Amino acid sequence: MKYVQVIAVMTALLWTSNAWAQFGLYGSPALVRLPTVESQTPAPSDYPAAPYEAAVRPVAASVDAQPVIETAAAQPPRKAPKKESAKKHPPKPKPQEAANEEAPSVVDEMLGDSGGRFPPPWGPDPGCATDDPWSGYGDCAGDCADSCDSCLPSCEPLWYASLTGLVMGRGDKPNKVWTSYKTTDVADQTEHTWHTMDWRAGAEIRFGRRFYGDCGQCGDCGDCGGGYGGGGFWAIEAAYWTLDPFTSMHSRIDPDFSSTPLDFSDVVWADPTLPGLPVDLFDRAREHRIWRRDEVHSVEVSLIRHQMEYAGCSPFSCDWSVGARFFRFEEDLRFGSLDEAGVAFGIDPTLEGYLDDEITNNLVGAQFGCNLSYYQCGWRLFAAPRVGIYNNHIKHRFTGYRGDGELFAPAASTGYPPYPVNSTKDVVSFLTEIDLGLEWQFTPQWSATVGYRLTIATGMGLADHQIPPYVVDTPELADIDYNGYLLLHGGFVGATYRF
Repeated sequence: MKYVQVIAVMTALLWTSNAWAQFGLYGSPALVRLPTVESQTPAPSDYPAAPYEAAVRPVAASVDAQPVIETAAAQPPRKAPKKESAKKHPPKPKPQEAANEEAPSVVDEMLGDSGGRFPPPWGPDPGCATDDPWSGYGDCAGDCADSCDSCLPSCEPLWYASLTGLVMGRGDKPNKVWTSYKTTDVADQTEHTWHTMDWRAGAEIRFGRRFYGDCGQCGDCGDCGGGYGGGGFWAIEAAYWTLDPFTSMHSRIDPDFSSTPLDFSDVVWADPTLPGLPVDLFDRAREHRIWRRDEVHSVEVSLIRHQMEYAGCSPFSCDWSVGARFFRFEEDLRFGSLDEAGVAFGIDPTLEGYLDDEITNNLVGAQFGCNLSYYQCGWRLFAAPRVGIYNNHIKHRFTGYRGDGELFAPAASTGYPPYPVNSTKDVVSFLTEIDLGLEWQFTPQWSATVGYRLTIATGMGLADHQIPPYVVDTPELADIDYNGYLLLHGGFVGATYRF
């Protein structure tokens, strides 16, 4: 009986020790944490909470298998840690939140790298829509004029060149000079120094380079400087335009012959051995003719300050420029007469007499201009006036001669210098030019332009104004008149390529 009692007591002690071990009062060291595995047998709700977390170790899969639960060794009670400021130690995300945040994959990183900005012509900016080629792949469908998502033109290539065709005519009419009248009726006079000249075609070439400075990426309206204006860029531009020479000829043939109201008194031959006088070739002439030839050339070099398109989220922009310009206008007016004994011009030069008046205006100076533009989804309306002040170096040459080259001369009694009369003068001239037009940017590199050009120059020497009533008056011929003005106007159409 004694032995039975001892065995019962030992059995009770062993069962009790195993039960308390489940609650961490003593046992082996704690295991590494693994994901929690729910036990098939829930723990009793009335058990006291364990002071330390228990680690659950799964066992081999089995229908009736129960998890083996081990607890950490008993530790002396600890004081609760003090709460620290969230600023120093921000709270760690909960395990559930951390699990939901997925790390970017390799594919995502590769797609992100491919979204870099590539300016044309190598490719559009993926951050910008491609509906609006003018604003650098801006968002036309989303009203590019009002949105701040349009790409700035800094994505465009640096170099550009344009070729433009011109069709222009003279819109001014110089002072009248009467050159002919009917020999039998002095009142029947003809003013044919000026007559309508045909329109002439021409061409313009422009070449330039842009300088963006720190603004070299696409972006919204505030990327380049921010605020009103949105930044901009500089450009250096050179331009040259010209027209085919204006040429014309007017003839008067009268059965009763033609004479000239120009006074040839005291005009003789430079070679005193020649018979007759020069006036014999101009009075009672079979035919009078006037030839005119005009040439125009213009060269410009400008520094341009370009404000960004859609600056301040507005479709309006105003650029300005300052630079130098050379403008040349050359005019040659020739009055010819065929003696009554002649048959036609070009047969017997000794029966032909000429007064030749050549004048050249060379304008060199500075000009200031602006370019007012309104942009709308690939289209641009513009007005580009330029105004300049110039030194006009005028060169004039007047001479009288027979068809074979024999020169006229003032009579020795007059004391006037002989022909030809060569003179120069420097005067102040003003030149204004304005282009009005429409531009269509139909690809990122190409645009087409059509418009109207008006060019006005004042303080010009014109050939019609130099012919004096008295042909012998060579001192008057040497004093250049420059009270005339030149007006050229017409249309243009061209294309611009950016590269």
